[in-house]
Amino acid sequence: MKIHEDQTAPVICRACERKVPMSQIKFDDTRKQFVCQNCYNATHPTKKPDEKPRFEARNQENRKAIEETMEKYRCTNCKYHFSRKKGKEVTECPYCGSKDIKRTTGTDASKLLDESDNYF
Repeated sequence: MKIHEDQTAPVICRACERKVPMSQIKFDDTRKQFVCQNCYNATHPTKKPDEKPRFEARNQENRKAIEETMEKYRCTNCKYHFSRKKGKEVTECPYCGSKDIKRTTGTDASKLLDESDNYF
């Protein structure tokens, strides 16, 4: 049995009952049936490209709040970077066990990269 592969073959939309090319048919999860692109778009409005989802903005706020309560450290022996809560005593590197640890300032490359993401 050969499957018909012509994407221009007319198909009837189950929602509006118009004949449309097969290439314009999509499965609509809310209706549980195949519908044309126009009916699909009516059910699923598109978001503006510059609009961030609400949960993403909330996650950024949460991440900033957590970062404000953390201090960043770097092991001078193995170059491992890690964070701990402010006020918590750090005596050795969790990766190699070295006692030679320095607290890093806020201008490391990872922070610059994180800040650059906010501009795009």
